Amino acid sequence: DLGSISKVFSGEVPSTDPLSGERAIVVLTPQFSAALLARVAGTDAGTRRYAYALLYDRGQVTRAARMLTCYVDL
Repeated sequence: DLGSISKVFSGEVPSTDPLSGERAIVVLTPQFSAALLARVAGTDAGTRRYAYALLYDRGQVTRAARMLTCYVDL
């Protein structure tokens, strides 16, 4: 249930963009900040492997959110 969430944004990255092989989820509220950032690191027997970072530092999460806003229709 997303009833308590006031705004959810999503966007797509063109396949020609360097970020097209990456995935990001960012949560930024007045009380909490987190970002899960991942990129494909290879495949193993047909299964994708990801390198990822889980961030809670508010400054880093805010920078990630700002960078990603260019891919979202606000």
